[in-house]
Formats: sequence, C-alpha cells, structure tokens
Amino acid sequence: MQKPPTHFTHLSTQVGLILWRLGAYFCAGYLAYRGVMRLLNLLLAVDIPTKIIVSLALSISGLLFIFASLILERIQDARNERSLRD
Repeated sequence: MQKPPTHFTHLSTQVGLILWRLGAYFCAGYLAYRGVMRLLNLLLAVDIPTKIIVSLALSISGLLFIFASLILERIQDARNERSLRD
C-alpha cells in the first residue's frame, strides 16, 4: 500500500512557496533599508559612499538570512521524508 502524498509534494507548490517567501524577504529587506537610510539621513550627515557600503551590508546580510532559511527548510524536509519512508 502506498503512503499518501504530503501537502508540499508538487513542484509548483514548492516553487510558489519559495517565490512567496523570497518576495516577503525582499519587501522586509527593502523596508529595513529605507528605515536605516531615513535614520542615517536624520541623525548624521552621511555621504554617498557610506550609504553604498551600508546598503551592500544590508543586502548581504539579507541574502545570508534567506540562504540559511532555505538550508534549514531543506534539512527539515529531508528529515520528514526519511520519517515517511520508515
């Protein structure tokens, strides 16, 4: 007897979830960037190169969070698949 499929087995569902999550992370990163830039503009007279460095640092940290989230999700999925096979 075959095991019933899990909820997230279809490729289109997985791609949709990944795109939705990336969109949410992009929006959060953009809002964080705008907030930091507004704070820097209000508190300090910061020149353009510093803003570029800050925006690059925020982008890199956001990408690291995204990759860490995807890796952790894949590890959890692998554990779930192993438990379904047993």
